[in-house]
Amino acid sequence: MEESTAAEHEEEDTTLITVNHSQSGFKCFPQKWLTEGDPVTLVCKVYSFSTGWTFSWFTLTVSPENSRHYNLLSDSSRGAGGNYTVSSAALNHTGVYVCRAEREKSVFKTQYSNTQPLWVTKRPKPKVTIKPAQHVFRGDTVTLRCDIYGKRVSRSHWFKNGVAMFFSDQEHTFNSVNESDAGKYSCFGSEGSHWSKMSDAVTLTVSGLPKPTLTMWPQSSMFTGDSVTLRCEVIQPQNGWVFLWRKNSNSESTGATTKTINSVKVSDGGEYSCRAQRRGYYTDYSEPIIVTIYERPKPKVTIKPGQHVFRGDTVTLRCDIYGKGVTSWLYSWYKEGSTRFVSNLPEHTFSSVTESDAGKYSCKGTETEGSRWSQISDAVTLTVSV
Repeated sequence: MEESTAAEHEEEDTTLITVNHSQSGFKCFPQKWLTEGDPVTLVCKVYSFSTGWTFSWFTLTVSPENSRHYNLLSDSSRGAGGNYTVSSAALNHTGVYVCRAEREKSVFKTQYSNTQPLWVTKRPKPKVTIKPAQHVFRGDTVTLRCDIYGKRVSRSHWFKNGVAMFFSDQEHTFNSVNESDAGKYSCFGSEGSHWSKMSDAVTLTVSGLPKPTLTMWPQSSMFTGDSVTLRCEVIQPQNGWVFLWRKNSNSESTGATTKTINSVKVSDGGEYSCRAQRRGYYTDYSEPIIVTIYERPKPKVTIKPGQHVFRGDTVTLRCDIYGKGVTSWLYSWYKEGSTRFVSNLPEHTFSSVTESDAGKYSCKGTETEGSRWSQISDAVTLTVSV
């Protein structure tokens, strides 16, 4: 029997089977529905002035032809006591029981008693659940629950690492767990004189608050006027976090999980970190992120051999972008403010200019593998004469 210590405190249930001397009969107070592991005693009595009776116990089976078969129990104690005791009922003890008595070496025998059915059902095994999860963090609210499906219990018995706990409700809530609450929890339930099996143990793990992860978008240096979004993430899904932001060695500011800076300035650059606070507990600081902001570069257009040329000359336009953080540009050329052509090269050559090529030229750079762009250059005038 799995809960032997609990069984020691249970009183045996007694079923009274009454056997008359001349004709068998019994009274049952009450008929028994048992759970495996329960103790039970059947009592056989003969109401007669005669003494010296001995008793035997049988199970009764009925064949399909409706004939009765009495099977003597191998562990039936033939003696004056008249009791048949099962200290720990098993499923195979389910059946219909009868007894009979005899005296003077079987010269006198009673009839078989009336029947006493016993039903033995499987002892339920509870299941422990932990919400919101088995792995939680210091300060979280955690609920343990002992479920015995299909059975009503008035008391739940809780154990932590095999040691009995002081609480006995089906659910127990830790409003703010800490590392000392971690352990293996199990339970069993009881209702009156009946009890369940012991559940499997479920482990509750309590960790210190996790270090947040700080991310940035875009993941590169920026130019003035761009927007940058920082996100401080804690792996815990619960609500109620307050986020604290820090730049360089400045004092903290309170904010949401995301921090967006629109139209950044060079002064917005620096080392950013964050931490989170919940129910009076603080996480460690995240690993820092360096936000680098450069002035948005302004290209310069040059014309060679000069800004004033003649029809048929070879003329080269060049767009120079002196800026930090970008190594590869895509160059857009504008004539009189309208896009004329786009090139991966900073130079564009007219092999033989005509008067139609004359005009005001400007350029702009866009990062080849990224999202940054330069300002538009000042316009430079190309004059073509006959």
